[in-house]
Amino acid sequence: MKPRLVLLGVRAGVLALGLVSASGAALPAGQYEAPPSVSASQVLPPKLLRTPNYRIGDRVGLENFQYAFKVRTKYGTFVIKGADLLRARERSRRLQSLKRWAAPRPW
Repeated sequence: MKPRLVLLGVRAGVLALGLVSASGAALPAGQYEAPPSVSASQVLPPKLLRTPNYRIGDRVGLENFQYAFKVRTKYGTFVIKGADLLRARERSRRLQSLKRWAAPRPW
């Protein structure tokens, strides 16, 4: 067999293998496994789960290595990504309520 033909066959095989592997890599990972879901009580302390102003959904998903909390308020349902952001929002809400309570009253 001529060396040129062997080299041409090797090149064609490598090209075909590259095309097959590239097409397989384009499939989304969502087809293979579902993102994990945990209980909100496993992730958060009880004082953050429910207040008179909001309620955290029972199931907490995981998106991009962060917890995704569904927060139900009288203004609607919101998704907050990350436990740190949820704690910061709760702290901000408490400060706002203190400001309203301590604000001087117009007479």
